Amino acid sequence: MSSNCSNDMEFWDEGNELEILLNIVKSQLVSHFNQTPRFNNSASAAPDSHLNSTQKNSHSSNTLNPRVVHHSSSHDIKTQVDFSLPFQTPSSQEEVIQRIQHAVKDVIEHSVNTHHPFFLNRLYTGTNPVGVISESLIAALNTSPDTFAVAPMLTVLQRRMVEAAADLFGMDLDSCNGTFCPGGSYSNMLAMIAARNQRFKSVKKFGVQSLSGKPTVFTSAQAHYSISSAAMVLGLGSDAVVSVECDIDGCIRIDELRRLILESQDQGNSPFFVCATAGTTVLGAFDRLDEIAEIC
Repeated sequence: MSSNCSNDMEFWDEGNELEILLNIVKSQLVSHFNQTPRFNNSASAAPDSHLNSTQKNSHSSNTLNPRVVHHSSSHDIKTQVDFSLPFQTPSSQEEVIQRIQHAVKDVIEHSVNTHHPFFLNRLYTGTNPVGVISESLIAALNTSPDTFAVAPMLTVLQRRMVEAAADLFGMDLDSCNGTFCPGGSYSNMLAMIAARNQRFKSVKKFGVQSLSGKPTVFTSAQAHYSISSAAMVLGLGSDAVVSVECDIDGCIRIDELRRLILESQDQGNSPFFVCATAGTTVLGAFDRLDEIAEIC
């Protein structure tokens, strides 16, 4: 920023610039958090004993915003918000700060408040203060934990998190391994790739066209659409995915799964992957993982 600004802004270094920007964002984000309605309970209510009298008054005087979103059409947002790109050099620090304040305000006002207790559109919810600080730290470091050389602390931390997750499932911590995925769709595809490469050793080199039997995938009728998408990406085709009927609770029927696998084998196909669901999208059903594992 300093290299593009006029002489009266040249004294800005990155440290000062970061401090100014953080203060701008901080005031608006804290206000955003404080204006969001919360369900009061002992587990989530944060004690305010550490606040001074001024902070307590500010905290208690915030007006709660009952809306999940300030509803605006795409056209409304385009007309209400200034999207022009500032190609001209700002004349002063005050102008830069004012632009940033308006930009942050516009983004918050025209965004869905995922912290709101009535935000029910997705399977996720808003972050928390620790999450905000963690994301800020990761953004400031701007590195990747792919090697120890570029991220010594984060690679060790990542390994520790993998071990903690493995411990929850009773795995051997010395032999366990894992990776962090950006979402469920990628996770499902990665699982399908691992199963395919384990079942068909030659596919990594010669591809799926080298296989004699058609690879088939089995999943619940209530499963996420990403299973079919993964089959298409892997070159298997969506037709390779066999949808298994569910019971009244939304769980995959074990008897039907067993029957369809045997039927697929009789047809000369090569079943290699059963995708069970631990919490379906609509009903939140959990497939019977132990019984499915016995079939596999």
